[in-house]
Amino acid sequence: MAGLGLSPKSSRNRKEDEWHGVTQPPTGQSQMCSLKKFYLNFILQPNRLISPDTLLRRRKGNSYEMATLLASMLIGAGHPALVVSGVAREETILNDQLAIPYPYPIVEVEAEEIKPKVEKPGQKYKLRGLPDLESHLEAEMAEVHRQKAAEEKRIQDEIIRKQMEELELLAVDRHHYRRCHAWVVIINNAPWSVKPKTTYTDVNGDVVEAPPTAIFIEPSTGFLCETGCKQYILVDSVWNDYNYYVNKQKYQRVGDLQWDLRNTSDWEHMLPGEPPEMRTYKVASDENITDEERDISEEKHLDCIGSWVDRLHIGLADFEQRFPSSEKKVQYKGAIHERFAPYSQRDGKVMQLTIFNNDECTMAKVRYEFYENRSDLMRHVKYTYATDQFEEIFAKGRNDSLKSMEYFSDTTQPRKVYFYSASRIDSLDLMVVEPGSLVLHYKGRSDKCWYKEFEFTPSGNVLKKVTEKFHKASADDVGTSDIAIRTFLFQQNKIVLKFHYTFGALTATTVEFTKPPRPDYGKELVYDEKLTKIYKANPLDPTRTNLELYRLLRAQLQYEDQLRKNFEKIFEDINNIFDLRRSEKAEPKLKFSIFDPLRNGAARAIRMRQVRTVLNNTDKRNGIV
Repeated sequence: MAGLGLSPKSSRNRKEDEWHGVTQPPTGQSQMCSLKKFYLNFILQPNRLISPDTLLRRRKGNSYEMATLLASMLIGAGHPALVVSGVAREETILNDQLAIPYPYPIVEVEAEEIKPKVEKPGQKYKLRGLPDLESHLEAEMAEVHRQKAAEEKRIQDEIIRKQMEELELLAVDRHHYRRCHAWVVIINNAPWSVKPKTTYTDVNGDVVEAPPTAIFIEPSTGFLCETGCKQYILVDSVWNDYNYYVNKQKYQRVGDLQWDLRNTSDWEHMLPGEPPEMRTYKVASDENITDEERDISEEKHLDCIGSWVDRLHIGLADFEQRFPSSEKKVQYKGAIHERFAPYSQRDGKVMQLTIFNNDECTMAKVRYEFYENRSDLMRHVKYTYATDQFEEIFAKGRNDSLKSMEYFSDTTQPRKVYFYSASRIDSLDLMVVEPGSLVLHYKGRSDKCWYKEFEFTPSGNVLKKVTEKFHKASADDVGTSDIAIRTFLFQQNKIVLKFHYTFGALTATTVEFTKPPRPDYGKELVYDEKLTKIYKANPLDPTRTNLELYRLLRAQLQYEDQLRKNFEKIFEDINNIFDLRRSEKAEPKLKFSIFDPLRNGAARAIRMRQVRTVLNNTDKRNGIV
């Protein structure tokens, strides 16, 4: 309706329905505009309204203007939306969220934990349980008393609920029924709606159309609620681009209203018969109303000027700005939710959620931070105040395949570093760094190694002990050893090998080598069987010869030299990762797509030159000078 500044307008920016993965048009409108307390006397309705296009440019308006903008966008998207004028509670008209818990689900983004498998011993035979000869009379009597107490509690709760409903109808102050407010209603199964109608089968077996139902949308927050919600007290009138309807129903609660606008005993129409889908005809059975031709002059109700409202257009820069001043902060009950426009923060932060231990938001508990467009691919940060622990989550694509990090402000505490094992050559999945030890977890290695633990001096220069664990090789694996645990004791000058359990064995076979002195250059290693201790789990297993033990010892000594070099490289990589993370946090860098027209000026200039060239060629072909 031109006089009300409401018309079906669809936004040209399709990304508006995809903010934060939420497909709800009202959410975007509530983000771009803020509610303005435009009049001190909230009892009176506004005497003038700005157009939705002006509201988008000013980014601030009263509830009637925001509801008109929201209804225009919903109507343009094909939803049967109307603006509602009525009375709401004080918290609603002031957009006070202090008594409302955080309404969105908190997504916990956690790194995958490595949990050791607990092997349960199999039981081939199981004894039958003894018959139950104990009397259950006392337990049954206790259950009867418990059910009786639960029923009494339910009755008391029902009485209290009814009393609370009666108290809710009482005015909390002298302005309870006088606080004017506007919001939006979507009427499902509306006669003029282009959406598929909801039907049901009645008692006669006929498929009939379900009666219209409504759902409310608060324009200042974008929240949806049922018509029985307690934040709205009265409904005076509703309107859209077709008509203006005045509520004539007698009711105690808004949830008792009927939303069939065709019923003139419930709703008074300003323009009779508009839209045409709302008309009901009373004709004889032999009269065909579809063949009747009507003159447009008979359908005219009044002369009115055309709509002066421009087409709603949200430019890319305005859309990216998201909020007034590029940020928005809302305090809920026990939580503070902060949102930022992309590229508005130096570190790329787009959202921050702080959870508190109390409702007054004075004792912080957990802080969640979300980032976008960072060069280091960091996406989430979780900080726990009680333990002073940080957890950083990264997206795929880093050169070091970093997945997440868990660390404390105190550097003496253990630090966990998770990796995308599939994209690493060494298949490293988890690294636990402590002042005197380093634990590595692997996943999917060809040598079946899944665990390595290095123990070293606090300075990190001298190795004291290395422990490796291996999965048992299958029958199809070729070239893999049967070692289960391999331990290098550098200070004791020993190598301990523990093999996997063989069939029918209750213990595992172990071999302990005491390393002989290193031979001179050019000489072979001299094997001394007195320096070798062997424990055979199964006496029937073949005994290893001295030649086999010599070759096994020589292979372990060669691997020990390689292990020392690998430890130095791993230690250097760890320091490089921590140094890189410190520099990335101290000086964060943001990236942008080559297709971003707001930041890639070179690409935009090339594109504009191409457009001008095409236009010039078109003008020349058409003979335009």
